Amino acid sequence: MSGDLTVAEVARALGCSEPKVRRLIRSGQLSATNTAATSGRPTYTVSRSALAAFKRARKVVAA
Repeated sequence: MSGDLTVAEVARALGCSEPKVRRLIRSGQLSATNTAATSGRPTYTVSRSALAAFKRARKVVAA
């Protein structure tokens, strides 16, 4: 799990809010791991490679 990013770190990297990152995770657009110890509120971490893949997929190419 070392090197994984928190939702807050991902939000900063993407320039968006933490709730937006959670929505991206829940919708399946951004791959993450739920590291919560219980069935309560999920605690997500995102691998650096998953963040890079998300950024590549969202990159807009000029026509």
